[in-house]
Amino acid sequence: MIKFLQFVLIFILVYYLLKIIFKYLIKRFINRLNNTVNNQNNNYNNKTKKEGEISVDYIPDDDKNRKGENDFGEYIDFEDIKE
Repeated sequence: MIKFLQFVLIFILVYYLLKIIFKYLIKRFINRLNNTVNNQNNNYNNKTKKEGEISVDYIPDDDKNRKGENDFGEYIDFEDIKE
């Protein structure tokens, strides 16, 4: 009977300790996630451009380096024949 009571008391103690530890870890995880999202939001807001400002995010390759664009053959100008 004493062993059973020891087991129950240890089980209850471990349960409450784990509950406190997980509560702390979850709060810490959520705070880190919140800080990360706020930092990303601030970075996005700082990158917004002012009115009239132009920014180029993509510069296409030269025409010489493009493949397959002009491989459609010769252009033949047909004349309409009126009957």
